[in-house]
Amino acid sequence: MYKVRVEFYIRSNEEELTIPFAVAYRDTELPFAPFIGLRFHFGLGAVEQLPTIKIAWNDDEQSFRCRLEDELPGDGIDALDYNGLKQYHAEHGWTIFEMPTEP
Repeated sequence: MYKVRVEFYIRSNEEELTIPFAVAYRDTELPFAPFIGLRFHFGLGAVEQLPTIKIAWNDDEQSFRCRLEDELPGDGIDALDYNGLKQYHAEHGWTIFEMPTEP
């Protein structure tokens, strides 16, 4: 089995480096190595069906990290705002880590 961390960014708007933004992640195992385009489905919800866009191998942890497309307010999931998206995904099994708003 391969250890995999699946993650995506929840961004406050379409600007690439805007603050605030949060990282949503969950850990799982796969019986095969992940690949670009792989779609995860952990239950009901649009994010779990988005394709994997980046994959990295962490040699220290002996695990893969799969990045899904970013989640934006008003982009699917009933047009939730930024805080609504964080709450929605937390309620559906994702761990949410919000990036600090100040350096």
